[in-house]
Amino acid sequence: MTTLKRKRLSLREKVEVLDYRKNNGKVGIRALAEKFQVEKTQIQDSGKKFIGFRTNNTEKAKQLDEVHGLNDFKASNGWREKFRRRHDISFKSICGVASAVDRIAIENWKKKLPNIIDKYEKRDIFNADETGILFRVLPNKTMAFKNETRRGRKVSKELLTVLLCCNMIGEFERPLITGKEKRPRAFKKLDVNKFPVDWC
Repeated sequence: MTTLKRKRLSLREKVEVLDYRKNNGKVGIRALAEKFQVEKTQIQDSGKKFIGFRTNNTEKAKQLDEVHGLNDFKASNGWREKFRRRHDISFKSICGVASAVDRIAIENWKKKLPNIIDKYEKRDIFNADETGILFRVLPNKTMAFKNETRRGRKVSKELLTVLLCCNMIGEFERPLITGKEKRPRAFKKLDVNKFPVDWC
């Protein structure tokens, strides 16, 4: 009898197991273990525990579980945290703007752009974009003992908007910075005209 080398299924392999099981009807645990060259417990774990780590909504996880034909799934925060750490999964902010981009419009614009800029010198072709500086925001994390309570402050939303502009050969225009006040108190003894930026 040959013993299988101890192996952990990767996240991608667990998805493959679920997809194979879904596309090939009710395949037994033993048959799946032989196909993917792992122990039976790995197959069971991939079926029971894969779904649900990305959402706190247990009902949604159960719905996905039923789609894959796995009716014994149990979701819990503790399991999700262990799964996340085991597979090196981190929580990240999802960018809401990217999904609103019209891909067809982008491709069309990329085709038109070379013809538009062809008659200009590189030094006359500029790109400009704005960014924001939340200049009064303090760090929101600190070192503390396990049972120690630390209180933070309300997050400041005071913002400076910065417009940066550069041409194709790397020459920068003076940055433009806009704030809430025309003449802030901090500028009292300063000559705004001598700033390395334009302020308004």
